[in-house]
Amino acid sequence: MEKSMHRFNSRSLLNRFSALCFLISITLLLSACGFSLRGTTYTIPSQLKTIELFSSDPNGPLNRALRNELRLNNVKVITASQNLLADKTMQNSLAHPRFGVVSSNEFRDTVSIFANGKSAEYQLSLEVTAHLIIPNSGIYPINVKVQRSFFDNPLAAMQKNSEQEIIREELRVQAAQELVRRLSSFRPEMITEND
Repeated sequence: MEKSMHRFNSRSLLNRFSALCFLISITLLLSACGFSLRGTTYTIPSQLKTIELFSSDPNGPLNRALRNELRLNNVKVITASQNLLADKTMQNSLAHPRFGVVSSNEFRDTVSIFANGKSAEYQLSLEVTAHLIIPNSGIYPINVKVQRSFFDNPLAAMQKNSEQEIIREELRVQAAQELVRRLSSFRPEMITEND
């Protein structure tokens, strides 16, 4: 009886150890490939802890999403009043790095169609180009593309419009998260030198 109980305890211990090793190896594998849970904050480099945020539409929905995402990641956001991309002499006199959306484009593509030839499913895409301007160094361009699909219900036109707006807002938040994720991987050697 005592021998079988000892065998049970050692087998149970071996099972626990195997499960622990499996969990540790999966965790290491996922973290090595860059996987992180949605809503996870990133480690922003110390030189980017204070950023001047510039935009042609400072109160637009994409800029608001970007500002919120930067603040969630403990970045102090200063709103810039001028667009300094065109003025290279001003780029060198900056007190803080500047970051902003240079362009954003939405696309809507048909993914599938009904038997009658009308669109059944669409894919909404948002492409964003942003620039990080580092004083006395140069510009670090960031390009992001995010996509979502939705089904078109021709019988519920009002519902379709509200669903599209919700998806657009989710795309803006997702693009802002991706921009901040790319900022977290910024290294000074990635900068394109000023001409």
